[in-house]
Amino acid sequence: MHIVLATHHVLLIDGLRPYLAPMCGEDGLTEASTMRLLRAALQADAPIDLVMVDFCMPGVNTAELVGEIKRQRPDTAVIVLGPALHRSFILEVMKSGASGYISKQMNANIVMSAVRLVASGEQYVPAAMLSLEDAPNGQVCGHDLTPDGSCGAKALTDRERDILQLLKEGMPNKVIANTLDISVVTVKSHLSNVFRKIGARNRVHALRLLTNGTEKAGYTRACC
Repeated sequence: MHIVLATHHVLLIDGLRPYLAPMCGEDGLTEASTMRLLRAALQADAPIDLVMVDFCMPGVNTAELVGEIKRQRPDTAVIVLGPALHRSFILEVMKSGASGYISKQMNANIVMSAVRLVASGEQYVPAAMLSLEDAPNGQVCGHDLTPDGSCGAKALTDRERDILQLLKEGMPNKVIANTLDISVVTVKSHLSNVFRKIGARNRVHALRLLTNGTEKAGYTRACC
Protein backbone atom coordinates (compact mmCIF):
# COMPACT_ATOMS: atom_id res chain seq x y z
CA MET A 1 0.00 0.00 0.00
CA HIS A 2 1.25 3.48 -0.89
CA ILE A 3 0.13 6.28 1.43
CA VAL A 4 0.93 9.98 1.05
CA LEU A 5 0.87 11.90 4.33
CA ALA A 6 0.56 15.62 3.66
CA THR A 7 1.11 17.88 6.67
CA HIS A 8 3.54 20.57 7.71
CA HIS A 9 3.25 19.57 11.38
CA VAL A 10 6.37 17.61 12.30
CA LEU A 11 4.77 16.23 15.46
CA LEU A 12 1.87 14.83 13.46
CA ILE A 13 4.24 13.16 11.00
CA ASP A 14 6.34 11.72 13.83
CA GLY A 15 3.23 10.50 15.61
CA LEU A 16 1.66 8.76 12.62
CA ARG A 17 4.79 7.36 10.97
CA PRO A 18 5.25 4.38 13.35
CA TYR A 19 1.66 3.30 12.71
CA LEU A 20 1.50 3.92 8.96
CA ALA A 21 4.92 2.56 8.00
CA PRO A 22 4.10 -1.10 8.82
CA MET A 23 0.98 -0.85 6.66
CA CYS A 24 2.94 0.53 3.73
CA GLY A 25 6.07 -1.58 3.74
CA GLU A 26 9.43 -0.36 2.46
CA ASP A 27 9.20 2.96 0.59
CA GLY A 28 5.39 2.85 0.75
CA LEU A 29 4.96 5.99 2.87
CA THR A 30 5.54 9.37 1.22
CA GLU A 31 5.71 12.41 3.50
CA ALA A 32 4.81 15.78 1.98
CA SER A 33 5.34 18.79 4.23
CA THR A 34 4.49 21.38 1.56
CA MET A 35 1.98 21.75 -1.26
CA ARG A 36 4.86 21.54 -3.73
CA LEU A 37 5.87 18.13 -2.40
CA LEU A 38 2.27 16.93 -2.34
CA ARG A 39 1.67 17.95 -5.94
CA ALA A 40 4.95 16.32 -6.97
CA ALA A 41 3.81 13.08 -5.36
CA LEU A 42 0.46 13.27 -7.13
CA GLN A 43 2.13 13.88 -10.49
CA ALA A 44 4.59 11.01 -10.11
CA ASP A 45 4.00 7.70 -11.88
CA ALA A 46 3.76 5.64 -8.71
CA PRO A 47 0.25 4.46 -7.78
CA ILE A 48 -1.21 5.99 -4.62
CA ASP A 49 -3.80 4.14 -2.55
CA LEU A 50 -4.48 6.80 0.07
CA VAL A 51 -3.72 10.47 0.66
CA MET A 52 -3.99 11.77 4.23
CA VAL A 53 -4.11 15.56 4.07
CA ASP A 54 -3.91 17.99 6.96
CA PHE A 55 -6.75 20.49 7.28
CA CYS A 56 -4.08 23.07 8.10
CA MET A 57 -1.98 22.79 4.92
CA PRO A 58 -0.99 26.44 4.37
CA GLY A 59 -2.27 28.53 1.51
CA VAL A 60 -5.01 26.20 0.30
CA ASN A 61 -8.73 25.59 0.84
CA THR A 62 -9.13 22.05 2.14
CA ALA A 63 -12.28 21.18 0.20
CA GLU A 64 -10.75 22.52 -3.01
CA LEU A 65 -7.58 20.54 -2.34
CA VAL A 66 -9.58 17.34 -1.90
CA GLY A 67 -11.27 18.03 -5.23
CA GLU A 68 -7.89 18.63 -6.87
CA ILE A 69 -6.54 15.33 -5.56
CA LYS A 70 -9.60 13.42 -6.77
CA ARG A 71 -9.39 14.98 -10.23
CA GLN A 72 -5.76 13.91 -10.56
CA ARG A 73 -6.18 10.57 -8.80
CA PRO A 74 -9.85 9.53 -9.05
CA ASP A 75 -9.12 6.04 -7.71
CA THR A 76 -7.16 7.31 -4.70
CA ALA A 77 -8.93 7.57 -1.35
CA VAL A 78 -8.53 10.82 0.63
CA ILE A 79 -8.69 11.29 4.39
CA VAL A 80 -8.74 14.79 5.92
CA LEU A 81 -7.00 15.21 9.27
CA GLY A 82 -8.36 18.02 11.40
CA PRO A 83 -9.99 19.19 14.63
CA ALA A 84 -13.58 18.58 15.68
CA LEU A 85 -15.02 21.29 13.46
CA HIS A 86 -18.52 22.32 12.50
CA ARG A 87 -20.35 19.52 10.76
CA SER A 88 -21.00 21.74 7.75
CA PHE A 89 -17.27 21.76 7.01
CA ILE A 90 -16.93 17.99 7.43
CA LEU A 91 -19.80 17.43 5.03
CA GLU A 92 -18.21 19.90 2.60
CA VAL A 93 -14.93 17.98 2.39
CA MET A 94 -16.81 14.69 2.09
CA LYS A 95 -18.88 16.13 -0.75
CA SER A 96 -15.63 17.20 -2.43
CA GLY A 97 -14.57 13.58 -2.58
CA ALA A 98 -12.95 12.71 0.74
CA SER A 99 -13.53 9.16 1.96
CA GLY A 100 -12.92 9.99 5.59
CA TYR A 101 -12.45 12.68 8.23
CA ILE A 102 -10.27 11.95 11.24
CA SER A 103 -10.01 14.22 14.26
CA LYS A 104 -6.49 14.84 15.53
CA GLN A 105 -7.90 14.31 19.02
CA MET A 106 -8.62 10.63 18.35
CA ASN A 107 -6.28 8.01 19.78
CA ALA A 108 -3.92 6.13 17.48
CA ASN A 109 -5.83 2.84 17.53
CA ILE A 110 -9.06 4.49 16.37
CA VAL A 111 -7.15 6.45 13.72
CA MET A 112 -5.63 3.26 12.33
CA SER A 113 -9.00 1.50 12.35
CA ALA A 114 -10.39 4.41 10.34
CA VAL A 115 -7.44 4.27 7.92
CA ARG A 116 -7.97 0.54 7.36
CA LEU A 117 -11.68 1.10 6.85
CA VAL A 118 -11.08 3.74 4.18
CA ALA A 119 -8.30 1.69 2.58
CA SER A 120 -10.77 -1.18 2.22
CA GLY A 121 -13.06 1.02 0.15
CA GLU A 122 -15.48 2.21 2.83
CA GLN A 123 -16.00 5.69 4.30
CA TYR A 124 -15.41 6.99 7.80
CA VAL A 125 -16.66 10.00 9.74
CA PRO A 126 -16.55 10.15 13.56
CA ALA A 127 -20.19 9.84 14.57
CA ALA A 128 -19.60 12.17 17.52
CA MET A 129 -19.34 14.90 14.89
CA LEU A 130 -22.52 13.79 13.16
CA SER A 131 -24.85 12.73 15.94
CA LEU A 132 -28.56 12.10 15.80
CA GLU A 133 -29.09 14.44 18.75
CA ASP A 134 -28.00 17.39 16.60
CA ALA A 135 -30.86 16.92 14.16
CA PRO A 136 -33.87 19.06 15.15
CA ASN A 137 -36.77 16.98 16.50
CA GLY A 138 -34.88 13.79 15.74
CA GLN A 139 -35.38 14.35 12.03
CA VAL A 140 -33.89 11.83 9.63
CA CYS A 141 -34.24 12.20 5.88
CA GLY A 142 -37.20 14.52 6.30
CA HIS A 143 -39.12 12.04 8.49
CA ASP A 144 -39.57 12.14 12.24
CA LEU A 145 -37.77 9.40 14.14
CA THR A 146 -40.39 8.47 16.73
CA PRO A 147 -39.70 7.08 20.22
CA ASP A 148 -40.64 3.58 19.05
CA GLY A 149 -37.92 3.70 16.40
CA SER A 150 -40.02 4.34 13.32
CA CYS A 151 -38.73 6.42 10.44
CA GLY A 152 -41.64 7.51 8.31
CA ALA A 153 -43.78 4.43 7.70
CA LYS A 154 -40.88 2.02 8.02
CA ALA A 155 -39.97 1.07 11.59
CA LEU A 156 -36.46 0.03 12.57
CA THR A 157 -36.15 -3.21 14.50
CA ASP A 158 -34.44 -3.29 17.89
CA ARG A 159 -31.33 -4.81 16.30
CA GLU A 160 -31.30 -2.20 13.55
CA ARG A 161 -31.53 0.58 16.16
CA ASP A 162 -28.61 -1.01 18.05
CA ILE A 163 -26.52 -1.11 14.89
CA LEU A 164 -27.49 2.45 13.95
CA GLN A 165 -26.35 3.64 17.38
CA LEU A 166 -22.97 1.90 16.99
CA LEU A 167 -22.66 3.33 13.49
CA LYS A 168 -23.18 6.80 14.98
CA GLU A 169 -20.34 6.07 17.41
CA GLY A 170 -17.99 5.54 14.48
CA MET A 171 -17.55 1.78 14.78
CA PRO A 172 -16.55 -0.19 11.65
CA ASN A 173 -18.53 -3.32 10.76
CA LYS A 174 -16.10 -5.73 12.43
CA VAL A 175 -16.26 -3.88 15.75
CA ILE A 176 -20.06 -3.69 15.55
CA ALA A 177 -20.15 -7.44 14.93
CA ASN A 178 -17.90 -8.15 17.92
CA THR A 179 -19.88 -5.81 20.15
CA LEU A 180 -23.21 -7.43 19.32
CA ASP A 181 -21.79 -10.97 19.00
CA ILE A 182 -23.00 -11.39 15.43
CA SER A 183 -21.23 -11.94 12.11
CA VAL A 184 -19.95 -9.16 9.85
CA VAL A 185 -22.26 -10.49 7.13
CA THR A 186 -25.23 -10.03 9.47
CA VAL A 187 -24.10 -6.47 10.28
CA LYS A 188 -23.93 -5.64 6.57
CA SER A 189 -27.39 -7.11 6.05
CA HIS A 190 -28.86 -5.03 8.87
CA LEU A 191 -27.10 -1.90 7.62
CA SER A 192 -28.54 -2.45 4.14
CA ASN A 193 -32.01 -2.56 5.70
CA VAL A 194 -31.33 0.56 7.77
CA PHE A 195 -30.02 2.48 4.75
CA ARG A 196 -33.06 1.44 2.72
CA LYS A 197 -35.48 2.51 5.44
CA ILE A 198 -33.93 5.95 5.96
CA GLY A 199 -33.16 6.48 2.28
CA ALA A 200 -29.36 6.45 2.60
CA ARG A 201 -26.91 5.36 -0.11
CA ASN A 202 -24.08 4.44 2.26
CA ARG A 203 -22.60 5.05 5.74
CA VAL A 204 -21.60 8.65 5.17
CA HIS A 205 -24.90 9.49 3.50
CA ALA A 206 -26.71 7.97 6.48
CA LEU A 207 -24.74 10.16 8.87
CA ARG A 208 -25.39 13.14 6.65
CA LEU A 209 -29.12 12.46 6.81
CA LEU A 210 -28.90 12.29 10.59
CA THR A 211 -27.59 15.86 10.58
CA ASN A 212 -30.31 17.24 8.33
CA GLY A 213 -30.86 20.83 9.40
CA THR A 214 -27.75 21.20 11.57
CA GLU A 215 -25.85 24.43 11.91
CA LYS A 216 -24.37 26.03 8.82
CA ALA A 217 -22.21 28.43 10.78
CA GLY A 218 -18.75 29.38 9.65
CA TYR A 219 -15.65 27.61 10.82
CA THR A 220 -12.17 28.72 11.74
CA ARG A 221 -8.64 27.46 11.44
CA ALA A 222 -7.98 27.72 15.15
CA CYS A 223 -6.14 24.40 15.02
CA CYS A 224 -3.26 25.74 12.96
